[in-house]
Amino acid sequence: MRRFASLAIVGTLALTMLDATAFAGDNYPGTSYEDRNGVRWYANYGFDRGMRDGTHSGHVDAEKGLRFRATDHGQFRGGTDGYQGGCTKDEYKEAYRAGYMKGYKQAYGDTMKSLGYRQVR
Repeated sequence: MRRFASLAIVGTLALTMLDATAFAGDNYPGTSYEDRNGVRWYANYGFDRGMRDGTHSGHVDAEKGLRFRATDHGQFRGGTDGYQGGCTKDEYKEAYRAGYMKGYKQAYGDTMKSLGYRQVR
């Protein structure tokens, strides 16, 4: 009985790891899924990195009272910050810029709103 229980646990862990590896290796632009609450999640390192960088830049620009200028940032123009391979640079740039724009727009708008300003573009 102990042997069967051990095999069941090992089998479950192996399947879980294979599933997680398949998801983590999904590094193509536009790949996403929607959870049961309707929230869209992206399985793309470039998009995630761009989202994080854009969120930071959008927040900082809004706090400084600067105009909406996402495409003026060097990180957006370059589009390769954090590139580690796994896809072509062009695929990474596309995903990074999409994430950057989404993060910037959201953070800029939220920060301006919290400061009592309407977003002007």
